[in-house]
Amino acid sequence: MITVYDTGLVTSAPVDAGIRGMLDDLHGRWPNMVVALDRKRVGPILPWRNTRTRLIDALKQALISQEHR
Repeated sequence: MITVYDTGLVTSAPVDAGIRGMLDDLHGRWPNMVVALDRKRVGPILPWRNTRTRLIDALKQALISQEHR
């Protein structure tokens, strides 16, 4: 089963720094967190610790999950 929550982020910081901070906070609670980043299409699903440095200003969407099974 997939449950989806939609969250909007308002930040005065550059967008990538704001998103990175929000996801770092979630990662503290969800150590197995995975993300799929979207510039033109979503994918692949990767652990946050490996994806953290790939955020860019042109990011349109990030799919986030506590863990990947």
